[in-house]
Parts: sequence; structure tokens; C-alpha cells
Amino acid sequence: MIHESDCEVRVLTRDEFREFDNYVTINYEDLYKNKVAYDVTYLDNDTFQVRLFHNPSVTFEDIPLAN
Repeated sequence: MIHESDCEVRVLTRDEFREFDNYVTINYEDLYKNKVAYDVTYLDNDTFQVRLFHNPSVTFEDIPLAN
């Protein structure tokens, strides 16, 4: 079972999610190599909940998101 304490959780707008997805696409090899895992849930009103599971490689602070 996964607990919220095991991950960072952000609710992203459609534009922010697009930036997150672009970051994942561009950095896929490094993320895969470092076993970075995340989960996306569509909420409503074009918002997405993204859970980025704790790892030493990347945090939300490392990912440029649209403002």
C-alpha cells in the first residue's frame, strides 16, 4: 500500500501538466535509469493530481511548470 507520505502530491492545471509531461518525455532515459515513478489522476475542470514518489533524483522543485 502506498501512503501519501511516500510521495509529493500536486494538483496541476492542464498547462502545468503539459509542462510536466514534456519534462518526462525529454528526461525519460534519466528518469527510467533512476527508477522515478509517478501517478496521474484526472480530477475535473482540466486539473490533474500528480503523485511523484520519493526518490533521490527528482522532486517537483526540479521540474519547470507553467505559471
